Amino acid sequence: MEFHRQSKVPAFCGAVMTSLLKKHKVLTTKILLLEFLILAALIVIVWIGGYDPHYIAYAVSFVAGMQGNAYHKNHGMLYGNVAVTFVVQMAFNFLIQSFFSKKGINGEPNLMWSGIFFLVLLGFAGGGAIGFFVDQVVTAGALIMPAVIALILFMIARNDTEEGERVDPLPGGNFA
Repeated sequence: MEFHRQSKVPAFCGAVMTSLLKKHKVLTTKILLLEFLILAALIVIVWIGGYDPHYIAYAVSFVAGMQGNAYHKNHGMLYGNVAVTFVVQMAFNFLIQSFFSKKGINGEPNLMWSGIFFLVLLGFAGGGAIGFFVDQVVTAGALIMPAVIALILFMIARNDTEEGERVDPLPGGNFA
């Protein structure tokens, strides 16, 4: 049942992305604005009260799925529900490789790459901890923070788009 529910998220975002790209429209600003609007609606629902926390969690999962589907294709950047698994694998992969060879990708040290991936894991954990503690102080704080970040990123992307810069991630990946 859960897999069936989650499988709709990439399909929804994929449909939005495909329709925008077919029309040669920028998708980054639309996805970020949609994420902000969904999070803002969730904040209002939490402030009003009388909600089932499961539905808030499902909606946050939906936004996370949108984020992952829209941006995990960016070269060298990982988002979405597969990110943690991949980052753990890469952290330990490069750590073990460093025991046998100092040189890794592009001649750079394997231990450096291992450290980068372990720092990403620390960042994931730190983000979760910050959200938890902010939520203890401010009602819906764990929703407010990502909503504000999405809004800021939307404004930056919109400004860059107006100046003619490419803001959409490139498809595929060329890392490791």
